Amino acid sequence: MHELIKQFGKPFASELVGILMINKGKLEMDRWRSFLLKHGLIKKTTKIIRANVFYRGMCNEWYVRLRNGRGNYIIYIVVTDNDMKQIRMELSE
Repeated sequence: MHELIKQFGKPFASELVGILMINKGKLEMDRWRSFLLKHGLIKKTTKIIRANVFYRGMCNEWYVRLRNGRGNYIIYIVVTDNDMKQIRMELSE
């Protein structure tokens, strides 16, 4: 089982993969906030989410860095294309 699924669970991983593949990681702060609230990674009092999500073509890697208003990392994940294929196969089982 992939590390992302072990750490956060299947519902979180499937929604994150959908965000990366469909929206290319481009979501507004409110949508990231509702996503994190839904999965219990932040409290309702967290108002500011700074998202830095990008794809490095040379390395074939997705970087997902989400921070709160104080600058503390909520999520810092690096997912390669091979990892993405593995995650999608595990989610389809």
